[in-house]
Amino acid sequence: MLNLIMVLFLTFDGSSVSTSRRSEALFMNPAGLGMNMGVEAMYLFANDEHSFSTLIGNSGFGVKFKGNDYPVLMTGTGINLVNILYLGYGSEYQFGKRSIYTVGGIFRPSRFISTGAFMPVKSNPDVKFGIAVRPFTDRVTLFYDAIYSYEQDSIKNYFYGIGVELINGISFAVKTDKDKVINVGAEISFGNFKIGGFKDKETNPREVSLIASNETYRSIPIKSNKKRTAELDIKGAYPELKMETNFFGITLGKQEPVFYNLLRKLEKVKTNKNITTIVIKFENYSLGMAQLEELYNELKELKAKGKKIITFANQYGLGSYYLASLSDYIILQPLGYVEIPGLSVKSVYLKGTMEKLGVEADIARVGKYKSATEALERKNMSDESREQIGALLDDIWNPMVAEIAGNRDLPLDSLQKLVNTEAFFNSDDAVKNGLVDTVVYEDELEDVIKKLINKTTKVEKLDKMLKERKVPTEWQPDKSSPKIAVLIAEGDIITGESSNDWLFGTKTIGSKSLVKAFKDIEKDKSIKSVVFRINSGGGDGFASEVILRALKKTMAKKPVIVSMGDVAGSGGYYIGCQANKIMADNYTLTGSIGVFGANIIWNGLYEKLGITHDVVKRGEHSDAYAGLRHFTDEEQNKFQREIEWFYDKFISRVAEGRKMSKSAVDSLGQGRIWSGASAKKIRLVDENCGLLKAIEIAKKEAGLTKEPEIVIFPVKKGIF
Repeated sequence: MLNLIMVLFLTFDGSSVSTSRRSEALFMNPAGLGMNMGVEAMYLFANDEHSFSTLIGNSGFGVKFKGNDYPVLMTGTGINLVNILYLGYGSEYQFGKRSIYTVGGIFRPSRFISTGAFMPVKSNPDVKFGIAVRPFTDRVTLFYDAIYSYEQDSIKNYFYGIGVELINGISFAVKTDKDKVINVGAEISFGNFKIGGFKDKETNPREVSLIASNETYRSIPIKSNKKRTAELDIKGAYPELKMETNFFGITLGKQEPVFYNLLRKLEKVKTNKNITTIVIKFENYSLGMAQLEELYNELKELKAKGKKIITFANQYGLGSYYLASLSDYIILQPLGYVEIPGLSVKSVYLKGTMEKLGVEADIARVGKYKSATEALERKNMSDESREQIGALLDDIWNPMVAEIAGNRDLPLDSLQKLVNTEAFFNSDDAVKNGLVDTVVYEDELEDVIKKLINKTTKVEKLDKMLKERKVPTEWQPDKSSPKIAVLIAEGDIITGESSNDWLFGTKTIGSKSLVKAFKDIEKDKSIKSVVFRINSGGGDGFASEVILRALKKTMAKKPVIVSMGDVAGSGGYYIGCQANKIMADNYTLTGSIGVFGANIIWNGLYEKLGITHDVVKRGEHSDAYAGLRHFTDEEQNKFQREIEWFYDKFISRVAEGRKMSKSAVDSLGQGRIWSGASAKKIRLVDENCGLLKAIEIAKKEAGLTKEPEIVIFPVKKGIF
C-alpha cells in the first residue's frame, strides 16, 4: 500500500540534471527515472503552475496545468544501462498544445561525482548539462548546471549552488543563476513525511511539492511506541543455498541463501523495538537437526530480549515441538496432534539384494568406524557402527528432551515416560499432559492472540514488515566499506563445476566452482574475512584436496572461519580442516575421518540376464575396473595401499590444521562420526555455535569495528 510522503522538490538531490531521480525526473532529466526505481507520486506547485507526476518502476507519467492553458501530458522511461558503471539513459515525450521529445543521460564515475545532460530532439536545441560533486560525504552536494543554445552558440544561463543535510531529515539548499538571483530552500523529513519549499529574496514561496512514495527517505528520528505483532510462516525447504537451475535454457528460480535469510529475519525481530510478539506457524517444513538448533538459539535470544513467542500448527513433530517449547503459548489446531517419539537412525543394507542379483564388490577402507561400505558388505549393522550412532543420538536426544522439559516446566523423568509410553498425543491428550496450552482453529487465532497479548494488536506478516525499502542516498555503494563473505558449500563434492539437479533435487560442490569463488574473495580487497559454510557428507577425495588448497591460499590474505551446518563429515570435514577456526552446532554430524573405495563386479548379473563379454587387452591390469572380475590379490593389495596412502594424507591435513599429532588424529578418526558437541571436546572443532555467531567471530578475527556488509558466494553473475 502506498505510504504518504511530503518531500521538497529541487533542493537537496533535485537541484541539478545530474542528480535527477524518481518522480521529479520528468521535470529535470528523464534518465533519473531509472536510477532509483520504485513507486511514487508527486504534486508540485511552482510559479502558478500545477504539476503532477508518478513513478512506477522505471516509468513516469505526468501532467502540467497553468491558468486556463490546456494541460501538457508527459510520459517517460529511464534505464540503468550498466549498473556497474552507474550509467543511466532516459527519454520523455510531452504532448499538448505542442509536442516535445527529449532524451537525457546520467553518468556517475564515482561515489562523489555525478554528471548529466538532457535536450529536446530537434534542430538547434537547447541542451542542459550539469555536474554535481560530493566532497567525502553524501550530506553535502555542490552542483553546477548550464543551458547551452545551439542557435545562439552560447551559454544562455547557468545555475550553481549547494545542498546540505545538517542532520537526518533536515536539509537546506542555496542556488543562484547568471543574474545573481539567490534562491533558498529547506526540507524536513519525518520518516515517511517530508515537506519543504523554495523562495528567492524578493518573492513569496515559489515552489512547494508533495510526494507519496512506496519507499522511504532518510528522515529525522521519530520515536514510535506502536507495539507490533509479527507472523512468521516456517514452511517448505530451507537449503543453505537455493541454486539457480536451468531447464533447456530457461532459468528456474533464483539463487539465494534460504536458511541464512531465515536467521536474519529473526535477527531483525530481535533488534526491532516495536515488534514485541512473534507468531510462528509451522506447515510442512524441512529443517535439519543443526538448523533446528540454530533457530532454537535465535528464539531463545528473542525471549531474553523480552519478546513474546506464540506458536501454532496443525500438528507438531519433534523438531517443531522443540522450537515451540520455548514459546509463551503453544496453540494446536483441534483434531491436531503432537508426536514426539524420540530419535532413530535407519541404515539400508544391500548385501542380500546383491547376492540375488549376482553382484559382488571388492572393498578397501581405512577406519573401523567407516561404515559407508557396510551397505555393500553386510546385512546388518556392525558393532562399531551401532556404537557411534548410539553416541550421536545420545548427544542430540538427551539435551533436546531436557530443554523441552525445562521450557514446559515438566519433570524430565515424566516427559521421558510420556515419550516412551505414549509418543503420539491427540489435541485433548496434548492439553491434558501440558504439552500445549490451548486448541483453536486457524481463523480464530488472531482473536485468541488479542486476548493473550493486546486487544488492539494486529498480526502482520513479518516478510511484509521487513520489505520496507529505502531510497538510496549514495550515488554508488561504498566499495571500500568492509565486507564479510559467506561462501556456501552444500552437496556432494565432485571434480568440476557445481550443479543443481532440478529433477531430483540433488546438489554438488564442484572443485572448479569453489576454487573460483575463493579466488574472487581473495582478490576483493573490501572483503576482510570469510565464513565458509559447509553442509556436505563428502565425496571426491581429489576434489576435496583442491578445495582445501584454495582455502589455504585465501587464508594467507584474510581469515577463514568454517561454520558447519547439519553435516560436515569425511570430505565435508576435509575441505575446512585447516581454517583459522572451525565452528559447529552441537547437533552437527562431523568427523568421519576415513577413506574407502569399492570395485563393483557386475558379471554375475550379466550372466543372469544372458549378457556375455569378451576382452582383448594390453596391460595386465587394464580390465581391473571393467566390472567383470574381482581384483587379483596383487591388485587388491595395491588398492588397499592406495586407500591407506590417502588416509595418511587426510590425517596429515587434519593434524596440520588442528595442531595435533597424526597419531592423535588417527585415534579420533578411523571413520568415526561425532556430534558437534563431542567434536569440540576432542578438538576437531573450536566452538559450538551457528552461522550468525560465526559471522561475528569472522568480524572479530578481521579486527572490524563497524558493521560489515555480508556478501554471499558463489555469486551468480549476469551478462555484465
